[in-house]
Amino acid sequence: MLLDVRHLVGAELAGRVSAYKSGYRADQRAEIEAGLRSGHLRGVVSTNALELGIDVGALDVAVLAGYPGSTMSFWQQAGRVGRRADREAVVVLVAGDDALDQFHIQHPEAFFGQPIEQAAVDPSNASIQLGHLVCAAAERALEPDDLRLFPANAQRLVDRLTEGGELSQGPPWQARGQRVQSDVSLRGTSREPYSLQAGHGVIGTIEPPYLQRECYPGALYLHNGRGYRVLAIDRIARVVRLVDDSVEARTSPLVEVRVVPRGEALATRQLLVGDAHLTATAGPLQVCETVAGYREARR
Repeated sequence: MLLDVRHLVGAELAGRVSAYKSGYRADQRAEIEAGLRSGHLRGVVSTNALELGIDVGALDVAVLAGYPGSTMSFWQQAGRVGRRADREAVVVLVAGDDALDQFHIQHPEAFFGQPIEQAAVDPSNASIQLGHLVCAAAERALEPDDLRLFPANAQRLVDRLTEGGELSQGPPWQARGQRVQSDVSLRGTSREPYSLQAGHGVIGTIEPPYLQRECYPGALYLHNGRGYRVLAIDRIARVVRLVDDSVEARTSPLVEVRVVPRGEALATRQLLVGDAHLTATAGPLQVCETVAGYREARR
């Protein structure tokens, strides 16, 4: 999308429009944010990485490519502009073919009349709690009584961290690494992202959940207007190896998704929908995604 926007604004402003996403290096993100504040950059094409935590007062227009999925996210993204009392701002939603997009476009009164969704928090989420436990143990060795302050699965996760060498044998349990807090991402749940390596340099990172869809072998990966081809994935070193390639092509993965129940159902209910008798079941699921191949198209 960055290349399309640069083409639309013309050669005079093309160099003053940048991409922005969480996988960029910290220094790259800081440089882009500074460019927006100074006015050197006139715009960014961003993922939802700009949705939270960024305050740039001089932005005047936000164009949202599709409804983001929740009222909260919409207003967070729209709130990136209009943060100065002496200037008006414009927010444009470009609806896609998605049914939810079309519903909001056709029923604006329903959109503007609905409240912000309630935030849902799962304190026992292991992906998040593992990082919290390590950080807590780095501040002060964890005693058994301390684990009562955490959700019920804390002891099992401490055992897992101990087996993995991240905590000492306890009790008490002490973090073994140095500056472990820097390994806990505020932008995602993974503490072990993959580095994107082009030649001898690292251009950014990508978290494992996005690896399958964006960096499968053969994929064309776009990074701030430059194109790279994925040569290989080193899962031991956690490195994606890239080589320069054209930006005149696009690849899209052919993803096979398999959903199967995991464990016992938590609840089951019989429903009557019209003339159909249905069984609704609530319980844990295992979702497996496999990239079976990919399509490549050139401009």
